[in-house]
Amino acid sequence: MYNHLVENDLREDASKHKYSKGNLSAEDLSAKVYKGLQNNCNLVILPADKGGTVVVQSYEQYHKGILSHLNKREFYDPLCANSTDCIKSEIDAYINSALDQGWITDFLITPHPVCAAYCGLPKIHNKLSDPPLRPKVFGNDCLMEPLSQFVIILIKKLVPSFPPYSEMD
Repeated sequence: MYNHLVENDLREDASKHKYSKGNLSAEDLSAKVYKGLQNNCNLVILPADKGGTVVVQSYEQYHKGILSHLNKREFYDPLCANSTDCIKSEIDAYINSALDQGWITDFLITPHPVCAAYCGLPKIHNKLSDPPLRPKVFGNDCLMEPLSQFVIILIKKLVPSFPPYSEMD
């Protein structure tokens, strides 16, 4: 009965107001709003950690969350400078040695590596207001990408021989 009364009240209120119809479709309007949000440098627009939701957060809040992760010295060590070139020369020496011995092919060498990108995905399933961030590293075209792919290939060949995996058959 309560729901019926509320629905009637809402219908009466809606019939009293004359709404002017805009000239933008719902898609155009949402795109225009999104573009406005996207151009606001005080906001960060990210996918949520779970659920496929889009999260709009203040840049200040997001930056504070990222720094809270990076300031955990038990997990992260600050570097004075970008050490990619130094590490690349060490890795290339090992790879060239493995190439000379015929163990691998040259697909493991990254000619022009870039630094991996670090970001945080808001965990809104834990807390809607000021959610914690789940750290995520995007390693496309970074120094370790080909080596990571090589390790995955090796592991995929080994996994079926482990007892828990083979017992699943």
